Amino acid sequence: MRETLDGYAANVGVTNGELIQNGTGNTIELNVNGEGQCILSFSATGQDALYPIKPQNCINQLASIRGWTLKNNQLIFVDDKKLPLAAVGGNQQRISGRFLQSGMPLILEKAALAQQVTASRKAIRCSYLGYGQTCAKPRQFAPPAMGTDGTADIKALVNLNVRSEPRNNATVKAVLKPESCVKATFCSLASDGLWCRIKLNDGIGWIKKQAVRQKQWPILTFVNGC
Repeated sequence: MRETLDGYAANVGVTNGELIQNGTGNTIELNVNGEGQCILSFSATGQDALYPIKPQNCINQLASIRGWTLKNNQLIFVDDKKLPLAAVGGNQQRISGRFLQSGMPLILEKAALAQQVTASRKAIRCSYLGYGQTCAKPRQFAPPAMGTDGTADIKALVNLNVRSEPRNNATVKAVLKPESCVKATFCSLASDGLWCRIKLNDGIGWIKKQAVRQKQWPILTFVNGC
């Protein structure tokens, strides 16, 4: 389990900040613009399959994490009363899940890879709007503004996979057609761009705002508003 955690960094659903990943060893280090720095130090020594975590400079729900364990192939974070706080799963590139009480998504990314992906994404000079030939404007990369009901309208520009988790290898639950309008309930910035959780007829799913068309043209897959 130590190798699985080694070098991961965390993004806890901040919609207006960039993630700076520089975790090393058995430490998850989080630095989000405007949110300060959060360090989670994992211990591989524990008892009853429960291992301590030491949070430093963490805020909100991350500050309550005190330990970790494994259950049903998921990594479970627990609080000081040993009650489950969050559950995540995934692969060596990205782990995702949610805080169990609030439902807030949690994304963990391997630091070295995330830095490379972020740098590559920022180096792109033009991302086309869907299938067109118009470059997206900087404001169009931003997350949608949530309304008083906690949702935001977004419109698909391409045939867009809706995945079960904010990971490229997660199960495809549905495919949105171009011009489809859906309700987003949460958006989070990861190394590969913005991911938004949307409402489906049979539940929820995740869509990614930036992609590559035919393996060569960077595009925006949806826009804010309908």
